[in-house]
Amino acid sequence: MNKSNDNNDQIIFCRKCGNKLLPDSVFCEKCGTKVVTNNSVESDNNITYRNDTQEFSSKHSKTKAVLIVSVIVSILIIGSAVFFLRNNNQPEVRDKESTSVSEHSSTYKETSKPETYSHSTERLVTQESRTYVTTRKVVPNTSELIKNTCSSSGCDNIIDDFEDYCPEHKCAENNCDNEKDLLSSYCYYHKCSASRCENGKYKTGNYCIEHTCNEEYCNDKKEINSDYCFMHGCREPNCKNGAADHGRYCAEHTCAERNCSDSKSIGSEFCFLHKCNYGGCDNGRSGYGFYCSEHTCIKSGCSNQKSITSDYCLSHD
Repeated sequence: MNKSNDNNDQIIFCRKCGNKLLPDSVFCEKCGTKVVTNNSVESDNNITYRNDTQEFSSKHSKTKAVLIVSVIVSILIIGSAVFFLRNNNQPEVRDKESTSVSEHSSTYKETSKPETYSHSTERLVTQESRTYVTTRKVVPNTSELIKNTCSSSGCDNIIDDFEDYCPEHKCAENNCDNEKDLLSSYCYYHKCSASRCENGKYKTGNYCIEHTCNEEYCNDKKEINSDYCFMHGCREPNCKNGAADHGRYCAEHTCAERNCSDSKSIGSEFCFLHKCNYGGCDNGRSGYGFYCSEHTCIKSGCSNQKSITSDYCLSHD
């Protein structure tokens, strides 16, 4: 009894601030913290223990259910896989059986005759007084019967492997497998672009060699009645020559004056700007004047025309 009284009358202190508490206090009068006694700790421990046992039992039941479900699912997956594999293998076995039966069909006959019958597609096997006649079905080799034919419409010519057209309908260009164009020996991509031309293109251009400009590295079309295109041909009408360097006319029709690219005047070797202005004279002008040396005043620095009766102009005569 004294011990119980001593336990009841024992001094209690706040666990937070250390304030001395009364035995029956529930909260600290100083800081308001809840008072924890031995009885409350034991009750709390009992509660937590019960909660732990409940959680353990619930977790155990959940894991057990998950294991059962996983086992069922794995059994279903294995069964479906086995069923699928068996179904896929059965047609192959049936096909083999059907082919073996179709290739080898046997008939049974009872006879006492010796083995005297023979055929290319039949064979006799004698055992004592019984004879088994086995027949074999001859299947033609389809690889020899099926042959490639030309893809051109209306053509039944046989072609080689990896070819689409026979030599009669194939483009004449090397390494080209396209069908040749109508009225030409070349396909659309290798045929000359000039109208009504049946020749093939020349090098990397769009025209054949007959219609390609003769200028080096030029792939343009020739002009009519010329061997050159518009950019490289002489501008003189009906001239088939090419233009001179950096000029518009060929050497035959270019002015004889140095660094001049204009065309010659009729009956002269010089153009209109470099021809002597004296009537009927085809010579070139002298210096910066308008007349040739033959018709220019001989006075130094004078570029006027000579008079008819003198070597000087009218101003210096």
